[in-house]
Amino acid sequence: MTNNPNWNNIVSVQVVHRPDTWLMFRENASDPQISPIDSFIKNTNIINTLYFSSIGPEDQISPELGSLVLLGYMSAVESYFRAMLRRCIQIDPSTKKAVEMMTIPYGAAVHHEPGLLPEALFEGISFAGKKGAIDFVKSVLGIKGHLPSEVETTLSFFLSICEIRHCCVHRFGKLGSQNAFRLGSEQHADLIEKPFEPTIDDLQNISDILRTFVKTINNWVWTELLNRTVSSSTNTFGTLPWEWRWSNDKNIFENYYCLFCSLEDSPPSRSMFDIYVDFATHCGPSGAPFPDEEEEEEEEAD
Repeated sequence: MTNNPNWNNIVSVQVVHRPDTWLMFRENASDPQISPIDSFIKNTNIINTLYFSSIGPEDQISPELGSLVLLGYMSAVESYFRAMLRRCIQIDPSTKKAVEMMTIPYGAAVHHEPGLLPEALFEGISFAGKKGAIDFVKSVLGIKGHLPSEVETTLSFFLSICEIRHCCVHRFGKLGSQNAFRLGSEQHADLIEKPFEPTIDDLQNISDILRTFVKTINNWVWTELLNRTVSSSTNTFGTLPWEWRWSNDKNIFENYYCLFCSLEDSPPSRSMFDIYVDFATHCGPSGAPFPDEEEEEEEEAD
């Protein structure tokens, strides 16, 4: 028998070096000055452009690319949640109150830029599931009560995609038993350990579901935050000094509008003034919004 001292090396191993990870990120990049929903739309559009350019001659997509596309979509969703929550903390008094007792790592406090510091609250949080996308969001924002029906509906679709994401991340696309049972054992039991092989139509449907989910969350949070800024017999904390005149309220309203509006969507959000009029009419006192003081003076002069 030949003495082979390397019998334990059943496969050859290449010598590697520690990666220069600090060179892999663009240091001079700045936070985009657009709303989180527009960042999400632009990010998913970029993914669509990349994978459409890789489609085969018979309009086929490889299973591996299909998994990467889904992971890209889900990354865009999680990025939306982080940006949206961070900016809510920056502008909304009730949200600031809700997070004031939350802790952040010391290193984050030392090294984060002040405007990005709230992001440290979300370290270790995954938004790819109900616990992060709903429960944690409600905790950060201080939102109470039941979810609106439209959020419940889109959430159920979103959670199905989260199960597929889990397969792509942890099992190279193969369906795990727990994922199968959560998706529905009747339809999926025979597919355990079978690979994820989406068609282009499947990916388009997934993209549409995720976009609808994010837009529904965006509308829900926008409505919750604006409603509670209005003083009432049951709501006194976190209210804002609305005067129900456009010229006086514009700066406050603009903070919320720019956080949640979309210029990239088709169609884009209605103008800030038009939505303010609807908000004042619905949430303000009778007769709101009132004419600006200059307009009243002109009317009196006439």
